[in-house]
Amino acid sequence: MLVFFSNLILVIFLTLVFLLIVIILSTIKINIKYINKNYKVIIKLYLLNKIRYLKLELDKNKLKEIFIKVKNKIEKANYKKVEKEIYQDRKVIKNVVKKLKIDLEYLDLDLRIGTEFILLTSVIIVTISTIFPIIANEFIRKYEKRKYNYKFTPIYNKNDINLQLDCIISTKMVHIINVIISIIFKKGVFKNVRTSNTRFNDNCYE
Repeated sequence: MLVFFSNLILVIFLTLVFLLIVIILSTIKINIKYINKNYKVIIKLYLLNKIRYLKLELDKNKLKEIFIKVKNKIEKANYKKVEKEIYQDRKVIKNVVKKLKIDLEYLDLDLRIGTEFILLTSVIIVTISTIFPIIANEFIRKYEKRKYNYKFTPIYNKNDINLQLDCIISTKMVHIINVIISIIFKKGVFKNVRTSNTRFNDNCYE
């Protein structure tokens, strides 16, 4: 009996070690699709960024269920206290995002915005066209022109917003584990992590 439990413990230990190694060597990829107010999120896990071993697809209804559950939990908590803590920890949140080293692998964006005022519409389009590439650039690790397309189109004399989005973002599980450990022990979350410079302005057009 003692030998049996010893072997069982060994098997459990080796299994946990194997799972830990798999997780550390894994990459999580999230595909977000939004077309005509219908949206879904596809989550995939890859071993060594090559072998897919898990796929989870969340459609509009499932995402709404998750949102409602999260909303209910927030309402039960002290919302003002949580809001205050988030406001005070903006720098921490910013650095956590950097430490995640998120990679924008693919982007196909078509955004059409319109107002009743021509001048206001033009200002909005110009502003978005200027700011968006700067933000997106921070999340691109390896730029390939064919993988990144976006378009901002004005709609004049009409209040309207039309969005079509298909993008893939990814990060290594080891970065997520690192962030979790940093948050738990409150260590290293203020350290700046620089991202590589890439070119993203070539595909911007109106």
